[in-house]
Amino acid sequence: MINQVKEYLELLQEVDGVRSIVLTGSDGLLIENIDLSTKTDPDVIAAMVAGMFGMMKRSILRIDSGENIIKGDMNQLTLELSDAKIFAVKVNDSFLSVITYGNVNLGLLRLYINKVAEKISGII
Repeated sequence: MINQVKEYLELLQEVDGVRSIVLTGSDGLLIENIDLSTKTDPDVIAAMVAGMFGMMKRSILRIDSGENIIKGDMNQLTLELSDAKIFAVKVNDSFLSVITYGNVNLGLLRLYINKVAEKISGII
């Protein structure tokens, strides 16, 4: 199972600008990673992405104030910094995260992330 997941994650390397690919459990523990820059700690990324999803979920509940205006599950998180971008998508009970340099082709990256997320959703 893990070998097949890793093969699918490796598809994301085809997008120029990808620095790190991390698959995280909802508990913040690392499932699998591919680090292309050797400057990122996949365990830290795993914990932080799970934490960000949890924090955003709680924040949305506070913003909504029980009005039931904001409905549905949070499926995607995007952080854009001046020199980097972090994309995370929910895949079943896990998170697929991709860290990139600032000059990544966003459309191509999202296409690949969605393709890979769909493939691994049937495995994990």
